[in-house]
Amino acid sequence: MPSLILTLILLLIPGLSLEWARPVHAQHKTPLDELLLADSLKQRLVYRKGQPVWLLLSQHPVEQVLLKYLSLSRSPGWQLTFPAEAEALAWLNGLNKSAESKVFMLNLYHSKTKINYVLTVGEVLDTRAFSARSIITISSMQRPFGR
Repeated sequence: MPSLILTLILLLIPGLSLEWARPVHAQHKTPLDELLLADSLKQRLVYRKGQPVWLLLSQHPVEQVLLKYLSLSRSPGWQLTFPAEAEALAWLNGLNKSAESKVFMLNLYHSKTKINYVLTVGEVLDTRAFSARSIITISSMQRPFGR
């Protein structure tokens, strides 16, 4: 629910526009294409002329989405800069044992393009309103996280 509220707040910010995702052609794969889940509903949010933020709704549970991004971090060219993988797995394990909403933040750095991707992965609690089980936001920045 907190991630849904955050999304609604983002939509109310003046100057924010929505753009539908365009099809990605296989020959032009970018690091962002690896982060966009193939079977998810995608929206591109743009605040004025700033960096876009991608909003994805996935039918996969949060655990599966998080594990997908953690496995990507072990691929050539990718590095998980926050949190450490062991810490992310501990968070997941702890939240699976609690009644708290599952919300995670990850930072993945792509070394070839020198772009840091900031991801949030959250659980959609009321699935009657959406056919999704997870909500993901992806934004990017040129500098490494924390600098």
